Amino acid sequence: MFIGLAPVATVSFASSPMTKLSVIPDFFIWDLFGRRDFLPQSHMIEWFAEHICAEQPLSKLCGNIFFILCGFDEKNLNVSRTPVYTEHCPAGTSVMNIVHWGQAVHGGKLMAFDFGARGNMKHYNQSTPPQYKVQDMKVPTALFSGGHDTLADPKDVAVLLTQVSNLVFHKHIEHWDHLDFIWGLDAPEQMFPSILKLLQQDRH
Repeated sequence: MFIGLAPVATVSFASSPMTKLSVIPDFFIWDLFGRRDFLPQSHMIEWFAEHICAEQPLSKLCGNIFFILCGFDEKNLNVSRTPVYTEHCPAGTSVMNIVHWGQAVHGGKLMAFDFGARGNMKHYNQSTPPQYKVQDMKVPTALFSGGHDTLADPKDVAVLLTQVSNLVFHKHIEHWDHLDFIWGLDAPEQMFPSILKLLQQDRH
């Protein structure tokens, strides 16, 4: 069974400021960051978390940065843990992944990475990147989504739900944002019991 939390497939309706990356040309991102990590863990981030986000009222300000990027659900965040969250999030990704994200926002479809016409011929034997066919994925799938999620917008999730051919469960938690799925205070009530039940059922 596949269990998807805050599933991001298409991002046609995403309203997070992260979508603004799509206006930056690919070559500019490559030139600026190179072919390496994007926002990797660093001593600067650790210092910022320990000396800035640990102080009141700045810890609330650090929490608001997460809300701006991922959606608002202030009551569901343990503000006292903000320095820890800031130290580990963002946890870094590849520059290629950031470029792919921008392509997804710009294209509005769930596509493979676009290497350009020549690169696509080399990787995919066609001039354009292939589209992922979600409907061909037959594994039993359970999805959890949030109503205040600005990355996995409910309208994008609604499109995804029509494409999942073996959807066995879906729960929409109206007040949740994108990060509530990893540190929401009410996750033990809202999500964990459903996941445990799904895993137990899948064993039999």
